Amino acid sequence: MWRPALRLHVHTAVTLLLVHALLPRLGVERTLRLAVFLGDRAPQPPQTWERTVRAVRRAARHLAPRTACLAQSITLLGVLTAQRTNPDLVLGCRLTADGWMAHAWVDCDGQRLEPVVGGSELELARYRRVDGWRPFSRTI
Repeated sequence: MWRPALRLHVHTAVTLLLVHALLPRLGVERTLRLAVFLGDRAPQPPQTWERTVRAVRRAARHLAPRTACLAQSITLLGVLTAQRTNPDLVLGCRLTADGWMAHAWVDCDGQRLEPVVGGSELELARYRRVDGWRPFSRTI
C-alpha cells in the first residue's frame, strides 16, 4: 500500500502533466471535467490544504516549470476532488500599470487556495460542479 504522501505526489504529478498537455487543445471546461473525472476515479486520503497546494507547486516546479496559474489551479481542483472536497475554480482579473492581468485560483469551503500567488483580483467567473463546470458569475 502506498503511503498517503506518495499517493498525493504521484496523483498530482499525473494530473498536472495531463492538464498541462491538454488545456491548450481542449480548453478550460473539457480539461476541468477531465481533471474532476480523474479525481472521482482515484480517491485519495484527505490531506491539509497547505500540503496539497505544496504538492501542486512542487510538481509544477519539477515537471512543467512554465505552467501558468490556470493549469495549476485545474490540477489543484482535480486533486482536491480526489480528496472528496467540493472546490470551485475561480477566474479573475485586476488592472495593473501594464494593463489587465488575469489570474486563476481555487476556492474550497471559503478558503482561497493559490498554487501561483496572485493579488487582489476581482472575481469574473466561477466554475462549480453544481453548474456542470460551466462558468457562473455573480458580477456579470
